[in-house]
Amino acid sequence: MKPALAYLTLRLPIEILALLTAGIIPQGPGATGMPPMFGPLQAFMRWDSGWYLRIIESGYSYSPTEQSSIAFWPLFPMAVKAVAWVMPIPLASFVVVHVSLILALAGVHRLALRYEVRPDYAMAAVLLYPSSFFLSVGYAEALFLALCVWAFVCYEEGRPVAAGILVMGAVLCRSQGVLLCAALVLGAVLRRRVVGRMAVSVAVSGLVAVAVHMAAVNWLTGDPLAMLHARAAWGYDGNVWEAASIYAGWAFSGEAGAAGWLNLATVPLLALYGVGAWILLGPAYGLLALGVLAAPLLSGQLWGLSRISLAALVPVALVVAASAEGRPRFWGSVALASGASVAVNGVLFVNGWSAD
Repeated sequence: MKPALAYLTLRLPIEILALLTAGIIPQGPGATGMPPMFGPLQAFMRWDSGWYLRIIESGYSYSPTEQSSIAFWPLFPMAVKAVAWVMPIPLASFVVVHVSLILALAGVHRLALRYEVRPDYAMAAVLLYPSSFFLSVGYAEALFLALCVWAFVCYEEGRPVAAGILVMGAVLCRSQGVLLCAALVLGAVLRRRVVGRMAVSVAVSGLVAVAVHMAAVNWLTGDPLAMLHARAAWGYDGNVWEAASIYAGWAFSGEAGAAGWLNLATVPLLALYGVGAWILLGPAYGLLALGVLAAPLLSGQLWGLSRISLAALVPVALVVAASAEGRPRFWGSVALASGASVAVNGVLFVNGWSAD
């Protein structure tokens, strides 16, 4: 009940506001190429949603020289396609995303109680995270977050088989699932100083998921790493530091817009949250946050970092909730500013003007 209430009070009004603005301003590039679909929920299908639509409708494609749908991991489009048997695709996507979001909030509520921090603060931290509008749209982020949260719940409650199954789903949902797998395995070892059932179950599940996905990709394309090689068409194959420095220059000059500043700000904040999570919650949480930060930086990717950081929202939300105790005015101001950012991002997204 409380997770649903948190959604109704902190997220639904922002979604309604964004929907009301759809079409009022000229549509941006993120809205182009989307086929005519059912009802107003089409506004939640922008940018990468188009790739998921292609996968749902036509399956995967791959070209080593062009942007290809093989770069997107399969669990989210498979879930939407399954639900789309009984309803239109935009509605099916909306259902999968929002059921996932409510389940994620329920898991955050449970973890917050375990760590004796206020669950309402932790859920608010999820819903008011600046880039969290991506948890409401036709992207895999909400489903990944739900799998990640409940993997941590099972990790904390000593259920290795369930944790392994959830990690397997997370790996098949987004590439950051590999980071979740590594964080839980190392966290379990560091916590107990032995390689126990939890570490083995999670490690085996993660490896199986990667192997199955690589086998499927090889069957489809003849290249077991096509999902990684396809990323070159998005500009991920240049000099790492050159790519990062060029984007940083765009951000400082204003060419990358407000998203550029948000992506740059994510770097020190996520590092801080990672260290704080390790101290307050344990190594598994800290390793996830720091891994989610390190992976894109090591590939030279600063663009989209604020959205990628949603993969670390479990430790971030719990650290924010712990920090908010006794500081209601400060965190209230932060919440208002963050909520405004979510609303702006929502308006921009549904009108096709910003993807990160």
